[in-house]
Amino acid sequence: MNLKFSKNAMYLIGLNCLLILSISGCIGPKEFSKKSFKNQIILEGRVQKKQLAEYKKLKWFSPNYQSYKPDTAILKLLIAKTEGISFIMFGGTWCSDTQRELPKFLALLEHLQIGSNRYEMWMLDMKKESKYVNQKIFDIQYVPTFLVFKEGKEIGRIIEKPKQSLELDLLEILSKN
Repeated sequence: MNLKFSKNAMYLIGLNCLLILSISGCIGPKEFSKKSFKNQIILEGRVQKKQLAEYKKLKWFSPNYQSYKPDTAILKLLIAKTEGISFIMFGGTWCSDTQRELPKFLALLEHLQIGSNRYEMWMLDMKKESKYVNQKIFDIQYVPTFLVFKEGKEIGRIIEKPKQSLELDLLEILSKN
């Protein structure tokens, strides 16, 4: 039997398979590698917030995480819309946009009481690639990219920096779906 799928259908099949495998913890090693390049620490692979916060050479993480104060009125609207929502984040520890936005996005997720069981975070090398995950399945061209999923289907993304604010951009994504 010879089945033919459109490029879009293959993309969706691959996306759903990777999401299911990654959320269930069956997608290769849950490790990352560290490299140094021009006084920068480059992490590659799947990382946890705790690892970013504790790794002392990532001096940008804790100040940006701790200083983020989301709009509380928008938080209330978001909390009502986050059931069944999950996230995959791609970033680069070498990237100034990631250094600025990723800690804030993680702080936003914490304010929304979204636990680490509902998101994954992948760091890419300076070519925006990783030996630990196939970022091409998600069409990652810029970092950071925050993918928003509902019931396993991508419903939106925030690329590099928010258009308005992280919480307003997320509210716009969730309000459309």
